[in-house]
Amino acid sequence: MTDSTTPSLAGESVAPEQTPVPQSVPAPPFAGQQIPQQQYAPVQQIPVFIPPAQNVFIVKPAPSKKGFGVTSMILGISAVIFSWTAIFAFILLVCALVFGAISLKKGETPRGFAITGIVLGSIAVLLVLVIIAIIAMFVGAVATVGTVGY
Repeated sequence: MTDSTTPSLAGESVAPEQTPVPQSVPAPPFAGQQIPQQQYAPVQQIPVFIPPAQNVFIVKPAPSKKGFGVTSMILGISAVIFSWTAIFAFILLVCALVFGAISLKKGETPRGFAITGIVLGSIAVLLVLVIIAIIAMFVGAVATVGTVGY
């Protein structure tokens, strides 16, 4: 077919699209051909002032030492919670009092933890004594129920 039209799907003939090549684009260089270089304006050197280095001192804050105080507080809270189990609470409250005293003696920075542990340990002592007294009264009352006192 020598005709410049191509048939379409519907049977109509459509002219093929022709894209014009822009004339301003230079052809790529071939082997051995030199590429022309563009001339740029020379770069001016601008003086830059760099201030002298200053001494920088990094001061790290002192690590807070609160291990014994926190331990004392946790043991004091546990002693108050478990005060209904006299033996376990007694062990916890003794440890809370000892760790609180060690923390205060060492001069650990947040003293509130140690003081809280000592106060809660003291409250646990009172609770354990009250619970032991209640148990002793209950056992004494149960023991005298079966006897007749004439």
